[in-house]
Amino acid sequence: MSRAMLIMVTGVFVVMGTYQFTVQYRMLGSDYGVAEKAWNTAAYTNATSAIESTAQKIMLEPTWAQNGNVHNETYEDGIATVFLTRAGDIITLNAISTVEDASVQIEAKYRYSTDNFFPESNSAMGIYSNNLSFNINGSAFSISGHDYHTDGTINTAGVSMPGIAVVHGENIGLINDSLNESQKSNITGSSGTPSLELIDYDPADVDASIAMLIAHADEIHTTDYIAQGAGSLGTLDDPKIIVVEGKLDVSNATGAGVLIIKPDGELDVRGNLDHYEGLIIVQGSARMVRGNIKVYGSMIFGGEDPELEIDIDLRGNVHMRYSSEVLEQIYAKLSGRFNGKMVLLGVYK
Repeated sequence: MSRAMLIMVTGVFVVMGTYQFTVQYRMLGSDYGVAEKAWNTAAYTNATSAIESTAQKIMLEPTWAQNGNVHNETYEDGIATVFLTRAGDIITLNAISTVEDASVQIEAKYRYSTDNFFPESNSAMGIYSNNLSFNINGSAFSISGHDYHTDGTINTAGVSMPGIAVVHGENIGLINDSLNESQKSNITGSSGTPSLELIDYDPADVDASIAMLIAHADEIHTTDYIAQGAGSLGTLDDPKIIVVEGKLDVSNATGAGVLIIKPDGELDVRGNLDHYEGLIIVQGSARMVRGNIKVYGSMIFGGEDPELEIDIDLRGNVHMRYSSEVLEQIYAKLSGRFNGKMVLLGVYK
């Protein structure tokens, strides 16, 4: 065989070898593309399954649904991690799953809703009765519809409400006439000085909520009851639903949750109620006449019956501050006691 033939033959082998390598490379590339799609599909399936599993977990254990919580799900081909953020009743679940070289991130937004056990808070003090006695002595008080944190600072992300809201127009004049000029400036919020507003609201919602709250109450006192000591009316970590049908005598107490004073009952604060976080519903009398009193959240007076006898007498160092932050926290903590559901609002990849 001549040198030329060898070169030619060798050349043939070189060309053939290059061709075979190219074919093999394309086959490998094709296989890799198929595998990558399979990995991506598996990661997507893991992420969506983990979100569904987390939503189910919240349904079974609603108090778990707090900002910053992380839930992991293990699958045959990988792990999916779900990060939770919550703003009121909106819960966002972010899931990340990686299978081999494919990584998928999915976000799902839910609205968590329960039976309507929490009446709407439209102000720092809502008055829903037409049979009202209203008295404030002195100027060592404040009723503010501006949105507060519990450290006493304004929640700049919040929305201001009226200091006092009423559903019967006659109460506007009654309250105004009971205040002197220096007292009016102590009632602040979203509208005027004093911040006093007539709103369109059906107080029947209050009575419906009270019925559900009573059904899940921690304590029901059918006679007079004395609350004394830190946390005696609940804590933010362990809020209490407390119902009193007689007189609630508060002496140097703190609390968190929902406090309900039934018709013919009385909230009598003659010591300190240094710090209460949550919702106070009074369908009888409220006498806050001595000591230091701070309420963060909202107070509601009255209910469906417009003739409920509501007697409000403030003579102590009383400070009522609307706080959406507190109300949302109490709502979230208590919601596990009531029937709830997760409503999917959207899924985003």
